[in-house]
Amino acid sequence: ITSGMGALSFGMLADRMQVPGVVAISVLAASITMYFYTGLDIGTTWLHIITLTALQSFFRSGTQATMTTMALDTLPAEQTTLGAGMDTLARNLGNTAGVPLLSTYVTQREMSHLTRLMRVQTLEREGPRDALETLQMAFAHAGQPLDEARARSQSLLRNQLIERAAVEAYHDSFRLVSFAGLLLVPMVLLIRN
Repeated sequence: ITSGMGALSFGMLADRMQVPGVVAISVLAASITMYFYTGLDIGTTWLHIITLTALQSFFRSGTQATMTTMALDTLPAEQTTLGAGMDTLARNLGNTAGVPLLSTYVTQREMSHLTRLMRVQTLEREGPRDALETLQMAFAHAGQPLDEARARSQSLLRNQLIERAAVEAYHDSFRLVSFAGLLLVPMVLLIRN
């Protein structure tokens, strides 16, 4: 729904002002919205996630619709079908290359964050050691043998570190995409008919 609303809204705006300006506004707003994804965490509410996703969809569709219109307007009428096909091909190639590249970046950042967190959370430090002992006592009081309580406590702490590293890696990817979008704004403003 928001994608359709964005395409219509930015299409109407493009009728009133120059298309590169409309695209720049859309890219800027989509980049800012993408940056807000860095505030997401394990306890984020569904409403917050849905709101951000709706805004991102709204602004991104404005970019896509107006860029396609701008590209097709430069072609003679007999070449618009070919132009639409080329536009779709370019968009699909971008997605085909972008998704694996970003996935690789997220995986690399996750490993980097996990390594850093594991260094910080060594058992020689008082905080992690106290947390491990508290968890072991809780599992032992629940009736588990001491060896099993120790193993479950270590597993729980390890899973927390992995989860935290994944969240931080996604935050890094949102920052990267947001920054890349901001770099596009001046380039879009340089587009001429």
